[in-house]
Amino acid sequence: MKITISPSILVKRILIIALSFLLLLILIWFGYSLFSMNSSNPTFVPFVDIRKDALATKVQYESVEIDGKRITYKFEIIPLEVSKDESNYIITGVAKNYFERYEDIEDTRFVYALPKGIGEFDFSSLEWGQPILLTTQYRVEKDFKYFIEYSWCILTNGYYKLIGSKERSTDGFCPVERDINRWSVEVLDVTE
Repeated sequence: MKITISPSILVKRILIIALSFLLLLILIWFGYSLFSMNSSNPTFVPFVDIRKDALATKVQYESVEIDGKRITYKFEIIPLEVSKDESNYIITGVAKNYFERYEDIEDTRFVYALPKGIGEFDFSSLEWGQPILLTTQYRVEKDFKYFIEYSWCILTNGYYKLIGSKERSTDGFCPVERDINRWSVEVLDVTE
């Protein structure tokens, strides 16, 4: 007695097995991401990707501090003009050390908006050309958005390791996108 399986049933079984395998891989990927994200030694440390930020494109940050949920960037700038509208302080300025990276001051000029509700400083107390240290702080909560970003870092890093590419190596950091949570200003000495 010969058992025959119709082609449509065979295709359905193959599709069910393939989809089950794919769902198992996704479950393992999300499970590993969740486990790694909540462990005391996670695979990746989050950092806020500020490469597209109007300030960061013209001014190199002096330092970055990662302290738990808070990521802080510090920029030394010289404000040339500060204006305000109903919700922002609008700073037109240059990097404090613009002459080290640019030939012309116009190449380093930036316009940056600081939301009023998350920081306070009396910009009228500054003298013209007075350098300041602008600190921007971001908060990265371990929420669903972060879980998706972290899972994506796990997946892309695994893919680039699999194909042997060091081009997209993240060196243990996971770029996330967040808005400024808080900002502060410290007046610097002109001689610094």
